[in-house]
Amino acid sequence: DDLKLINTTGQAPALQEDLLKAEEWAGNWDQEFSAPKCMHLHFGKSAPPLLTLTQGGNSFTLSRTEEVRDLGITITSDLKAASELNRVLPKARSLLFQTKRKLTVFTPDVFLTCYMSLIRPTLEYAVQAWAPHYVKDLKS
Repeated sequence: DDLKLINTTGQAPALQEDLLKAEEWAGNWDQEFSAPKCMHLHFGKSAPPLLTLTQGGNSFTLSRTEEVRDLGITITSDLKAASELNRVLPKARSLLFQTKRKLTVFTPDVFLTCYMSLIRPTLEYAVQAWAPHYVKDLKS
């Protein structure tokens, strides 16, 4: 029920054409895009184009957004990891403190097992999607 269109040419007409083809495909399969849910995330320094979606004879201009969350990962138009880190790190810290508070036997082996099974997967999920380029991201 999700559609991602990516256009690497930087040509707005080509992206609009891809959107029209997707609409045609959806119509052939008796599917419909939910226009209010459709968003436009633009990468790059050039001015983002206005994209329209036609539905039932009505045209809707896609709303622009600076970030999108998909499959639990936040992607921003500048492709920086700060918003993803700001979302994941507090969750990992919370899990760490909850684990420390709930453990009655706090041996290194027990803590390591809890850390490896609860906290580390939270930190490592989609770690390939970001690489810290800024010192402030490393210090988080």
